[in-house]
Amino acid sequence: MRFIITFATVTDALAVEAYAAENELGGEIIALPGSLKAGCGFAYQIVADGREKLVEQLSAGSLNFEAIVDWS
Repeated sequence: MRFIITFATVTDALAVEAYAAENELGGEIIALPGSLKAGCGFAYQIVADGREKLVEQLSAGSLNFEAIVDWS
């Protein structure tokens, strides 16, 4: 499944990007799609096995995010 993660700050987005690279999770920083609202103009697009697993991975890295949106 493909997800979009939104953030309150650019710093939070970059932290997820760095964590994903270090842990070989894949994904990439993208411009926030116009249909979504967030505090930051960037989002992270990632393919994951499911929302729960993705939240688990982000929590393991103590990462901040606003929302995880199913983008399939």
